[in-house]
Amino acid sequence: VYRHLKQLGCDKAGSYSSEFLERTFARLPFFNSYEIQEQWQGPEALKPGDIAAFDFTGMSMEWADVVPGKYLSQWVDTKHPPRAPGSFAFRYPGMKHYAAAWCFYLIPLQGERCRLINHWRIGFEPDTKFAAAINWINIELIGGCMAHLQNLYVKRVAEFRKKPQWQGRIKRAVLGGKLFGYDTPAGRWDGTELYEDTHNQWLRYGRQDPAVNEVRPPVTDNPAWPPTSANSPWAEVVDSDYFTDWEEPEFSWEEQIRQKKEKTYLPGWGKKAAK
Repeated sequence: VYRHLKQLGCDKAGSYSSEFLERTFARLPFFNSYEIQEQWQGPEALKPGDIAAFDFTGMSMEWADVVPGKYLSQWVDTKHPPRAPGSFAFRYPGMKHYAAAWCFYLIPLQGERCRLINHWRIGFEPDTKFAAAINWINIELIGGCMAHLQNLYVKRVAEFRKKPQWQGRIKRAVLGGKLFGYDTPAGRWDGTELYEDTHNQWLRYGRQDPAVNEVRPPVTDNPAWPPTSANSPWAEVVDSDYFTDWEEPEFSWEEQIRQKKEKTYLPGWGKKAAK
């Protein structure tokens, strides 16, 4: 259960609630994935300070407590907004300040079971009847329904009872060839139990042995690029020394911030001498 909770967020496995309600009424870009994915697991995949994203424009909470296997909490407060550039601490109309904490506690029970406590608290200023009404509608009523569905979906997924979504079944049937009965399968696992029970593709599984290996080895380094021969259309304009002493550098948040502020790119990006 904890591993699925780590995947919450529109940038990960969605909300584990109703996609239709999330997108139609809340206007949030949630698309649920009910598979454990490698890139969202492990000790480095989720840290305090990471954004618990509701959308990609900045409406966010920030993960506050990450206690492996025990509990997770996310938090937003207009008095202490999220650190990430582009994010904002949301509040509803008529409120000067707003704060919310959303917590997921796991209590292990005997017999290989657990109790999930899906819990939130909110606070707002000024404490008016109008603000209270907005919060009751958005948090207590709608949010309560969404959280109830979330609990049901997480339980079904954890117990291997979650059925694939209709849109996924239709797409697989039409574009995957099952409906029209093509002689050639579209998927490597067609006709197997693994295919039928895997609702979303495993995005990094192929790293173990890329399919292109069956044709040729994948290319990860090509000293012959860019083409600089005399018959190349770029022979007179190509920078033939660009990749000399070059390697892909480590990502830097400091450099991202500098680019935003100065509206320039780092000279010699990737050049070892430029470090």
